[in-house]
Amino acid sequence: VPMYSFGLLSDVHIGYSGIDAEADFRRALGFFQAEGVELTCICGDITQNGLESELQIYEQTIMEFAAANVFTTTGNHDCVEGSSKGIDPELWTKYTHMPMVYEHAVESNGRVDHFLFLGMSYWYNGFSSAYLDYHINWLENMLEEYRNERCFVITHLFFPERSGNLLEIYPQANWLSGKQLARLQDLCDRYVNSIWFSGHSHWQWELQKYEDRANIYRTYN
Repeated sequence: VPMYSFGLLSDVHIGYSGIDAEADFRRALGFFQAEGVELTCICGDITQNGLESELQIYEQTIMEFAAANVFTTTGNHDCVEGSSKGIDPELWTKYTHMPMVYEHAVESNGRVDHFLFLGMSYWYNGFSSAYLDYHINWLENMLEEYRNERCFVITHLFFPERSGNLLEIYPQANWLSGKQLARLQDLCDRYVNSIWFSGHSHWQWELQKYEDRANIYRTYN
């Protein structure tokens, strides 16, 4: 018998023209709610343009499906493209009710699992400075504190040589890079008790059969 279950999705893109992202989101949350999940995790890009009107739709939807217990992190589309302004933390928190980085703990059958949410802050300079360094410091501290317990890390950008880049056809340089990539990969390798989830690549679930670590991965080995 499973200890508990949780839902996982990414790249909702409320406000994207040509698709009914809101309806897709509602269907997903309705499914998770019907399944009685402990929580639903979203790996970023809940909006297309980071607009207040899009965040309002997100808030209204998660309130309607409150039993799905939704937790999200930020993606590049939740930031301001090509701008040093980046994410608006106050606007983000107002409508998602979540900070930029945070933990949600789940206790079941005498053990505790830690869901650690690492949000992007910027969408500029490629993706080499997507996160604030002190947010990565926070993640490292949490992983160290819980090194003997199971941790689920929820973030947006994948590790391009390990996941999310099926057959290496994803657009060049549209991923995390530089020192931040190296540091986060090192954390993934060092804390073998952690399981990482990412989005950004838009790979559908059925593509997992072609690359079993498309967006879910542990250490490189």
